[in-house]
Amino acid sequence: MAWSPGPVLFLRYASIILRKAGLACVLELGDLPSRIRDRHRYLAKEMKNSSCIPVVTVLLAVLFAHEQAIGQHCPPITESFLSSSSVKRTKQGLSFKVGYSKTGGQPKKAYQAYIVAYSENNSDKIASLTPQQAIKDGLATIVHTQVAAFNVASDAPRAVQQTDELGEYRVTYELNTEQFVEKMTEAKQIGKTTSTGGWKSYDDEIRLAVFIPYLEDENYSVLEGLPEDKHECNYGGESALLFQPLTQKLTIAFGIVRANRLAEGEYFIELNGKRGLPENVK
Repeated sequence: MAWSPGPVLFLRYASIILRKAGLACVLELGDLPSRIRDRHRYLAKEMKNSSCIPVVTVLLAVLFAHEQAIGQHCPPITESFLSSSSVKRTKQGLSFKVGYSKTGGQPKKAYQAYIVAYSENNSDKIASLTPQQAIKDGLATIVHTQVAAFNVASDAPRAVQQTDELGEYRVTYELNTEQFVEKMTEAKQIGKTTSTGGWKSYDDEIRLAVFIPYLEDENYSVLEGLPEDKHECNYGGESALLFQPLTQKLTIAFGIVRANRLAEGEYFIELNGKRGLPENVK
């Protein structure tokens, strides 16, 4: 919990009152540790006169209640979502650009963001797990992570620049096709293949998902450049700020692709969103 000026001023005035009352109490405010339990021990050690004990005990009780009130009144996060998403082809593979946004909570300058990949066949299993558990169980594989900094239009009003509502945390993932296929093979996310007239592909379609852990997640919010103040009021006890699949499914093809025969060890990734049902399906 961050040390706020309210308790500091409170103790400063309390120290003056105690001295004017003729009590030999010395409260050295400059060296007060940040945690309330440490302040209890510090003040108890610093008290010069046992007659201070009843008064200071009351002051500490008020201080503790004050800090508890401050800690419990940060606003809840009311919205948490992908605000933008785009994908383009590159010479090496694909380029994904994703924006994450939230409304409410405390403004933070950055979060650690992950792109994870998993087989479409495991979608239902993963939907019943936390992202951390899905990764631990090997159902989802981390393919990218970065510090996603908060960005807002430079010409936006100053009041807007100090909130999360009209900006977003930007994530960029440059997917290298060969490296991606190698990682998916090692993670056993792909295996069986189908060949039709030289056109070959892996049977498992791959999903990508964006995973944004809370800053207080000691296992997944670990990169340098994250805010020092990691506290957020997670009133719902959620495992993450976001775990959201992208709309596209990836099919890894090789052999003859688009009337071209790829060299051995070369692959091509097809992108597909959800298509409409055939006309004869009622």
